[in-house]
Amino acid sequence: MPARSSLPARPNLEHLKDQAKGLLSSHRSGSRECVPRLKAHLPRLSDTSDSVVLVAKFSLLDAQLVVAREYGFDNWQMLTEYVESSTHPPAPIDLDADPKTLRVEQLVRDGLMSSREAEYVLTGSEGWLGEVMTEAGEYTERELEFMDAALIRRPPQEATCDVERMQAMFVEEPELIETAGPAALAKAVQSKGALPAVEFLLQRGVPRITLNPLEHNELSQAVYGNTVDNLDGLRMVFDAGFADASDIQHRWAHSGWPAHVGLLFWARREAEVTELLLDHGADRTLEVPDRGGLTPLQHIVYEWDGRWGRWEGNFPAGRLYLERGAYYDLFSACGFDDVERVRELIEEDSSCVNTRHANGSAPLHWAARQSSYACAELLLNSGAEVDPVYPSLGFTPFHWAVNPDLVHLLLDHGADINAQDKKGRTKLHHATSLNSRDMAEDLMALGADVTLRNAKGKTAFEVAGRYCAYLRPTKSGERRWPGPDVPLTVFEIAELPGLGMKTVRALYERHGVQSLDDVQRMVSDGSLATVKGIGEKTIDSIRVVLELAAVLTYERLPWPRRMKVIRLLLTGHGVRSVADIARMAADGTFDREHVEGVGRGWIEPILDALGIEY
Repeated sequence: MPARSSLPARPNLEHLKDQAKGLLSSHRSGSRECVPRLKAHLPRLSDTSDSVVLVAKFSLLDAQLVVAREYGFDNWQMLTEYVESSTHPPAPIDLDADPKTLRVEQLVRDGLMSSREAEYVLTGSEGWLGEVMTEAGEYTERELEFMDAALIRRPPQEATCDVERMQAMFVEEPELIETAGPAALAKAVQSKGALPAVEFLLQRGVPRITLNPLEHNELSQAVYGNTVDNLDGLRMVFDAGFADASDIQHRWAHSGWPAHVGLLFWARREAEVTELLLDHGADRTLEVPDRGGLTPLQHIVYEWDGRWGRWEGNFPAGRLYLERGAYYDLFSACGFDDVERVRELIEEDSSCVNTRHANGSAPLHWAARQSSYACAELLLNSGAEVDPVYPSLGFTPFHWAVNPDLVHLLLDHGADINAQDKKGRTKLHHATSLNSRDMAEDLMALGADVTLRNAKGKTAFEVAGRYCAYLRPTKSGERRWPGPDVPLTVFEIAELPGLGMKTVRALYERHGVQSLDDVQRMVSDGSLATVKGIGEKTIDSIRVVLELAAVLTYERLPWPRRMKVIRLLLTGHGVRSVADIARMAADGTFDREHVEGVGRGWIEPILDALGIEY
């Protein structure tokens, strides 16, 4: 949007910032001079009385928005971009310059990164910038205290902040907004519980946010996974012009994660956050591949579940990509099982059915991963090779197929049921190791070779997981118990203290016990005491475990793990109540690296579920 004629020929961004701060001060002082300006440019106040306007919530972000609209711009970011383009006309591009260096230099010129922060970024320091600078001693104790008040982590996995403390420190030392505010903002933006800190910092004029946009950073964490509750804080940071969602992070965050991805990768499971990022520059990265050649859209459909195959958790974000103009390629269409799009691309080029992705996979691999039966059928009927090999793993589409109908489709077209990957594993190896009972039984019925060995010399039966353990060879040659005709819930019973699989089998065959509910019933009516081999001490322990398990219902603590941890705490530490667990947290027992074989990562969800601080 073009600027109005009232904008100076050589606009100064600092002068405009002062105008916004002046407007904010005017409102806070109760001056009626600001009322017409607010009514004219803030729709929520346009039809209210002057007295309502003067007591309405009005932040620095609101003041900046009013100033921007007075000069004919939709928002503050558009105004600042216009001013920067006028003040710093594009310099000739140095084809030999490092793009990362150019980006950092631009951030410094724009006031979005300090020279000291830039030094850390350009020297390749690994880790979040604020944490790296903290470890290097860049902040005073007072600054660290201010930063810590911006984000306080507390169970159950929630965070809060101490804005009152930040306010008091700000009154004593206003310069903290400049020296510690940017790093404090980077901490606070990660959690909804710290939203008041984000608002406070922006209202007080924090100049930027301390982060390295070229590596995995605090914003990556803020948009990842279960963070849609932090949408307001993220929007504030982007609307203030402190971040650009088009930045690409060059190194991988952790082993196993891709390199050269943007914020879209981390937000792919949250459609609302994805939309926010697309509105703030991420649309410019829709065709930017990662180091392995996967585009953002392809990342959407690349995830899968080893047991269930198709996983649609990312699909809403992918549809947003398409609405914003992402190219709808063959691999992505196969993942979505969009048979009409696949047919359209085949009609354009019939040879595409056997094209290879940059990572060496074929379209049929993508269809198999996501259990896309219709697309797989179309590809095969159009001449697709049935057993192309994915180079890095040695997988054929058959290795990835989980849907029974798709398995049969591939076999009907000649897929090799005994194909072995780079580690010598067949589909049967995968099925038994992943506890896929039905798949293992189906493959054996279809003629899978049970004698084939993997690279370690193991057959599919020898690598079988717990639920497929009945397939493991015994000296007698008989199958182990429980077999495929026994419900998987019997494995939950085996986690109870004092009950071996032999006793569990007796309970199942003689008393009809199939689940923990059945055990609870027998404990309650006293019939468990009549079972041979189960004494009063065992019954008492089972009662404690069941009572604790009923209390510890928590999504981060799946049932099998919950039972195992409770059993180990009972047998190893005499835990018999929630009070005992609280005592162990208080006396430092849980501060050790491990507690009787239970990792810290297993203990923390229990403490979180009970609201016990640690």
